[in-house]
Amino acid sequence: MNTQRGFTLVELILVMVVIGILAAVAGPRFFSRDVFDERVYFEEALAAVRYAQKVAVASGCPIRVELDSAGYRLLHHSTCGGLAPEASVADPAGGPYQAGNPRSVSVVPALKVVFDARGGTSKQHSTTVGGTFMMTVHETGFVEVTP
Repeated sequence: MNTQRGFTLVELILVMVVIGILAAVAGPRFFSRDVFDERVYFEEALAAVRYAQKVAVASGCPIRVELDSAGYRLLHHSTCGGLAPEASVADPAGGPYQAGNPRSVSVVPALKVVFDARGGTSKQHSTTVGGTFMMTVHETGFVEVTP
């Protein structure tokens, strides 16, 4: 009767190989947040662009979106409904709809889009956020994102 218990050498080596593969694949993702920061900023900016379009359609006033490496903001493009031009669009919480770029994610070129009362723009605009995510606002108002 064998009373010794333990793991075989093959089992120990197999566990070490699995841990090594996990460390090589998943480890760098925990130490570099750049891709995650780029994606978060891109999603926030995309939500702002779509919100500006909806506000323009709902209010009948032209709304301008400015998106660059410093941040994004939504403004009334011209006098409409008693609001002065360049007045900030209010976010649902009541403050100005704007945000800074906390991680200095690159935005090339800067995006300046004016949505009219139909939700369209005067021409097509494109920008790339972080070198990976691309946003194109077509004349019809369709917002295309890649990837």
